[in-house]
Amino acid sequence: MVFRAAQEFFRTLFSGSQAETQAPHDREAQEVERRPAPERRWLSKAESDSELVIVNGRPTFELIWRDELRFVSKSSGLQAAPGNLALARAGVFYLRARGTRHYSAALQSAEIEIGSIIMLKREPNNEHDPKAIALCGPVGTAAWGYVNRGFARRLSPRLDRGEPYTAVVTGVDGNVITVAIGESVLMEQLLPES
Repeated sequence: MVFRAAQEFFRTLFSGSQAETQAPHDREAQEVERRPAPERRWLSKAESDSELVIVNGRPTFELIWRDELRFVSKSSGLQAAPGNLALARAGVFYLRARGTRHYSAALQSAEIEIGSIIMLKREPNNEHDPKAIALCGPVGTAAWGYVNRGFARRLSPRLDRGEPYTAVVTGVDGNVITVAIGESVLMEQLLPES
């Protein structure tokens, strides 16, 4: 009984002529076609794999100022998202710092700004992760965040061997801090002139 009542309700609701019921839909379709497509900003995985590489010792990408410091392909102008594995294969670990909400006092005292060169501190005795890498302020202040486990696993052996790496803050949004860590020679090529 309820089912039949519902059927009857919808039948009377949509009982207009075919032209009447299709006209609003056609108008919406025409409006959608006239709207410009949103501007694409981000590299896909396939684009990242082909556009974010090192060729003859030179990166095919750059670090430029957009709404913050961003890694951008020189060929397409599209930008890489934090966590991009193509950048990691090229020697740059681009990430959002982990644990910053637990270290807000240290973060505030470190006076972190976009463009700040920061310190990396290995913590082999860290009870949560023996490959942990702490992020500290420019003068070695207390830790205010950590490199994520995936990138720390790749980066910690290099730091343990004494390979020179430079870390720079690329974005600050409250307690969300974006960082780029790369081989010092490569980062010198990428960092914008001050």
